[in-house]
Amino acid sequence: MKKLLFTLCCMIFAIASFAQSNVHIKFMGIPVTGTIAQFQAKLVAKGCTYNKVASASISNGTRVFNGTFVGNKVDIYVYYDTNTKIVYRTKAVVSGVSEDIAEQEYSKVKNLLSQKYGSDSEDMYVGTKDGKESVSFISANDEGEINGSIDLFITQDEESWIRAPYNYNLHIDYNDRINTNKHDSQQLDEI
Repeated sequence: MKKLLFTLCCMIFAIASFAQSNVHIKFMGIPVTGTIAQFQAKLVAKGCTYNKVASASISNGTRVFNGTFVGNKVDIYVYYDTNTKIVYRTKAVVSGVSEDIAEQEYSKVKNLLSQKYGSDSEDMYVGTKDGKESVSFISANDEGEINGSIDLFITQDEESWIRAPYNYNLHIDYNDRINTNKHDSQQLDEI
């Protein structure tokens, strides 16, 4: 009887562990998983619109949407595997703002992410990108299993004179651990 009970407990623990490891990071409350068609339907239900012109002008495996994110009008980039159509990354970009506005929005989003994901050295990594501070947050479930990361950084247009002084862009980049690993493995298999 003890062996049966022990075996049953081990099976329940194994099933629970497997179920918990399949947690995906969320973007706008939507898990970053499923096919691009499923993800697109959820974004549209949240009020985003598909930008057909912008999507046609960038690489295959990316779709562009227009929407609102943390109170800002943004371009939303959704990256998916071209073979499986599974979404693995999303990015919201506040583009065409002044340096001051980009830095203000950076601070606002950084504070919100710190509240949600923590600001301990284990949860947040600070660095620089293009001479400006950048920060990465690690998203983990309640058991401490990492389900993704969020990178926050500011860029300046390469041809800065075209939109100056509104040539700064704030990027909020969400990477799902599970689906990014699958996508990367598939690309490695092709090499």
